[in-house]
Amino acid sequence: GDSGYEMHFAALLELSGIPFTGANPLTLGMARNKPLAKQLFRSRGIPVPAGVHLKTTPDRLPEGLSFPLICKPACEDASLGIFHDAVVRDEKSMREKVSFLLEKYPRDGVLLEEYIDGREFNVAVLSDGRTVRVLEPSEIDFSRLPENCDRITGYEAKWLEDSALFKTTPSRCPVDISPELKSRLQDTALSAYHALAANSYGRIDLRVDRNGRIFVLEYNPNPDISLDAGYAKALEASRLTYAGFVKAVITEALANFTTRRKS
Repeated sequence: GDSGYEMHFAALLELSGIPFTGANPLTLGMARNKPLAKQLFRSRGIPVPAGVHLKTTPDRLPEGLSFPLICKPACEDASLGIFHDAVVRDEKSMREKVSFLLEKYPRDGVLLEEYIDGREFNVAVLSDGRTVRVLEPSEIDFSRLPENCDRITGYEAKWLEDSALFKTTPSRCPVDISPELKSRLQDTALSAYHALAANSYGRIDLRVDRNGRIFVLEYNPNPDISLDAGYAKALEASRLTYAGFVKAVITEALANFTTRRKS
C-alpha cells in the first residue's frame, strides 16, 4: 500500500534474475520523486515550472515564486493528493493547503510550484529495446469545465467516474495541432524520457502556456495501459496495435534479462 516501495519490488525482481516488463528500478525511484526529477530535467535544459520542495509550512511566499501556485505531494503519482482546490492564490490559502498535505504526506513533503495556465498534453513513449518511439500527443479537453474551475486533472478528474470533473475533462487523441508544436512536444517528451534513464513504456505530462512555451510536469513510468486508457488511444492514433505494444514490451524485457545474464 506504499508507492514508495514500487522501485524496491522491481529491484528484487532484477536482483533475482526474473524478467519483468516496464520501468527499471532507478527510473521508478527518480520519477516518483518529483523534486529530484525536476532537478534532473533542469540540468538537461528541459523546461519545468518554478517550484520548491517543502517539509514545513512557510510563513510567507517562498522567494522566486508568484501566485497562482499549485500544491501537490512531492512523491506520489496518479494525482493522489491533488484535488479541485490544489491551486492557491494568496498566502493564507497556500499555508492552509501546504499544512493539510504535510499532515498526510509528512515523510516526502510537498511540492509548491508555478501553476501553468494553458493547454495540457501528454506524450506516450515506447521502446522495444532497440528503438524508442514517441507516439501521437494527447490533450486534456478543458473546454467543458465551469469557468470557476482551474484547468487541472486532479484525482477526481482521473478516477472518480461519477464526478463532474471526470466527465468534463476527457482526453483527445489524435489532436489538431500544428506540426511545429507536435514536434516540440515529442522532442521535449523524448528528452525527459532519456533524462531519467527510462526504458520500456511511459508517459510525459506537459503544459503549454499562452505564449506557446512548453513545460514538463512529470514523467509517469507506469501509466494506465488498460484498453480504454489514454495510452491505448495513443497507440491507435500512432497506428500501432495493442498486440504490437505488448510484443515490444516483452521483447525489451527479455532482451534486458539476457544482457544482465551475460554481464
